[in-house]
Amino acid sequence: DPLLASDPRAAHPLLVSFTARVLEHFTRIARDAIDQVEGLVIRAVDERVPHERVHALIDRRLDVAAGRLHRLGRDQVGTFCADVNIAHQRSLGLTHFTWRTTGRPNVRRNHAALEGRVFSLDTPPAEGYPGHDVDCHCHAEPVLGELEALVRGR
Repeated sequence: DPLLASDPRAAHPLLVSFTARVLEHFTRIARDAIDQVEGLVIRAVDERVPHERVHALIDRRLDVAAGRLHRLGRDQVGTFCADVNIAHQRSLGLTHFTWRTTGRPNVRRNHAALEGRVFSLDTPPAEGYPGHDVDCHCHAEPVLGELEALVRGR
């Protein structure tokens, strides 16, 4: 099934799951920000805080929420891409992947220790699939020997 269908109601399950997950997270962040701004305004009225100061406090709170939304969106897109990569490999009949990091100095130690190791698509390591941890840029590289064997019909 194509990832992007012409009929949105027939969307791929990965896309439906991604959309629901992101909407849930975004809604929670927005509700938290609204609750905090409401509390801020109530306290400001009670304490007779000048409106300029209230305005600055609200701006700061909304900037924090916007930053959280940005980071979450970037992270969730990365997770979605990792899910699509794994699904694509499975759809090709592959069964194993090689864990790859970016090689940058900020790679998590436990992910760096997995660099180059081969895992079953059905049994990822305890860390989960590459790209699933928050702000992880690792990826699952297909085991090319398997792909070559499938292409040759073995």
